[in-house]
Amino acid sequence: MNNDQPDKSFSLIGASRVGISLAYHLHRIGYRPEFVWNRRPERLAQARQFVPFQNYSTEFEHGCRNHPHWFIIAVSDDAVAEMAARLAELEIDFQATRVFHTSGFLNSKSLSKLKRKGAATGSLHPVVSVPDIPAGIKLLGNCVYTCEGEIKKPLTELVSAIGGQPFPLNRRQKEVIHLSAVFLNNYVVALINAIKILSEDNNITPEKARAILRPISQQAIGSGWEKSAAEALTGPLMRGDNKTIEKHLELLGNYQELKRLYQGFIDLAMQVVARPPL
Repeated sequence: MNNDQPDKSFSLIGASRVGISLAYHLHRIGYRPEFVWNRRPERLAQARQFVPFQNYSTEFEHGCRNHPHWFIIAVSDDAVAEMAARLAELEIDFQATRVFHTSGFLNSKSLSKLKRKGAATGSLHPVVSVPDIPAGIKLLGNCVYTCEGEIKKPLTELVSAIGGQPFPLNRRQKEVIHLSAVFLNNYVVALINAIKILSEDNNITPEKARAILRPISQQAIGSGWEKSAAEALTGPLMRGDNKTIEKHLELLGNYQELKRLYQGFIDLAMQVVARPPL
């Protein structure tokens, strides 16, 4: 592969965990890393360990003088539009440039100022949790990605070249998938840790709680995806054991957030059971 081809160059705005991990894989498949910008120099020092960019800088305008074929904006959601606006102000011919961001919830509309300057825009999000760069490099090489925007097709091709599994979505679909991922990842983690606190407060060690409860939580995930709610749901609600439910709520008297969740999940369970099987 000829690394000197103009369409094989890219610059990264934001030396985030996802940004650096993605840049690593682009370089691995033959793309040329031109420039990486970040406000914090320590993040740039991290980037040096993984990707050989031609230029590392905290000076946005200075570093963006080169004209790569791809710009990747890998910053926090609230900063995406700001970075896009700063890029749009530069004296760059964006007519042959593709720009995408890595936000899970935001779509390509956040890059509208660049689109007006002639850039082809989109969004690319790895649907995975990235705790650090080494883990990100391992995960992003074969995970699921959502691809959206007018460059949806080139982004799906990029993901396939990396080794990932691309799913082209429209704007609304992408928002729904991200919301769902937050429920299934972050809020499930919060629930598990609340259960660990409940167990520890009642003299059940974390090791014992894990050994007893982890298998049933893994079983629930498998059943939830493979079966209908009526088939997968069990427990006192489905059996009509109302006295057991009352005792559960009484037991949660000192854990008001868990108590509200328990009551809310009863309502949610009844709603999903009432719907026709998917």
